[in-house]
Amino acid sequence: MTDFEFNRLVKSIVDNYTGDGSKLLHALGALTLGHYYGWKVLSFVVSQTTYLKYQKILDVDFKLVLEGETAYSKRSFAFRVTKKLGNFWDVVRSSHSMVKEEKFLID
Repeated sequence: MTDFEFNRLVKSIVDNYTGDGSKLLHALGALTLGHYYGWKVLSFVVSQTTYLKYQKILDVDFKLVLEGETAYSKRSFAFRVTKKLGNFWDVVRSSHSMVKEEKFLID
């Protein structure tokens, strides 16, 4: 999503939002972080419950409006570790345990 498209999306959300402004503030912050870092990094930064709550507040599906990975994604330590360990979803779901030798892969 381009910056122009992102700004249009935010304007649409703000124009149509009714409710607690502090909830909108936090949800828009998550959306902004996701715009730059991607929805995968966002899923590490907030809990699954919060992730789903923000989607409901904004009436968007992060996976549909945000890239999975961006140029900024590699700045996230959790994302870099996940990339080195392999399957993103196994790490997110804690299905992949890190063996001692893999700890040395982390810069």
